Amino acid sequence: MNIKIGLIESPRELVINSELSHDEAVKLVKDVLGKADDVVELADAKGRKYLVRTNAIAYVEVGSSEQPIVGFGGA
Repeated sequence: MNIKIGLIESPRELVINSELSHDEAVKLVKDVLGKADDVVELADAKGRKYLVRTNAIAYVEVGSSEQPIVGFGGA
């Protein structure tokens, strides 16, 4: 599952390829964003951990981990 986090006052996004399911990722984000001074901890598929302050999060996009079809294969 790809999780894209936009940060306040930052032009870059944090993109994490997590092993969480879509529902698990959405629940985690909803639970943590309700707390003002908290930190969300996410782990990617390679075991790296990311700690992000919730008051620095502008938006979160939870998408699929499927690779897009490129070329004429999807036509």
